[in-house]
Amino acid sequence: MEGTSVPALRRLLVAALCAVGTATSPANAKARAPASPEEIVAGVRSCVVSVGPAGLDQARLAADGWSKASISSKDGKPVESPLIVYGKGRLMMVSTTPAPGTSQLCTVMADIGSVSAFPGIQAAMANAYGAPFKDDGKGEQFFAAPDHRYIDLASTGNNDRPSIRAAVVYVSRESK
Repeated sequence: MEGTSVPALRRLLVAALCAVGTATSPANAKARAPASPEEIVAGVRSCVVSVGPAGLDQARLAADGWSKASISSKDGKPVESPLIVYGKGRLMMVSTTPAPGTSQLCTVMADIGSVSAFPGIQAAMANAYGAPFKDDGKGEQFFAAPDHRYIDLASTGNNDRPSIRAAVVYVSRESK
């Protein structure tokens, strides 16, 4: 995020973590249930088709069954935030309102049943998008999606509560 200060990035990260905490609170137990590889691939597919040169197509997300969430303070008052948060089934999607000239990012997050479930998710992603063009060997893989979109799939969480993050970015091709 070129041109964004470190304090601004920290505030954004804190807000994102608060949103994740809200989405995974006991009141939202469904969000904590493990997502299947098929659900995760479908969620990533939603991001792939919804992020592009015009930004995030929120109407397309809604048409695909995603519900928009709001961020509020402890006392229930709405909080202004550049974060855009959606939920669908056992998935959570987070995006931001990008600064002019920066790439749009759409990130799907989900809990998974166990650490041993992650290779099945990697295989499902490879089945949908082809072999990763980069694999760090530690649980992070990069896939190319159609029309200048790229996917960063990573194993997150811990052994007690394993999860995944799949960040989809649209990168425009500049003409010279």
